[in-house]
Amino acid sequence: MTKELSTKKPTLRELEVLTKIANGLEYTEISRQLCITPRTVKHHTASLLRKLAARNRAHLIAIAFRSNYLQ
Repeated sequence: MTKELSTKKPTLRELEVLTKIANGLEYTEISRQLCITPRTVKHHTASLLRKLAARNRAHLIAIAFRSNYLQ
C-alpha cells in the first residue's frame, strides 16, 4: 500500500525548514537560524512528512528532490 501525496503544497516557511534539513541541520540549529522554537521546527517537519507522504527525514528529502521542492 502506498501513500498518496497530499494536494496541499508546502508553505514558504516549511520550504525554508526543508532546505535546512537537506543541508544537514538539526532542529535546534534550524530554530536558531529562523528565530523559531525547536518545537515549531518539529511541527513544520511533521507537516512536511504528512504533505509529501514521507516515512522519515531521509525519505522526505528524496521526495522533495523528485518533486522539485529542492534543487
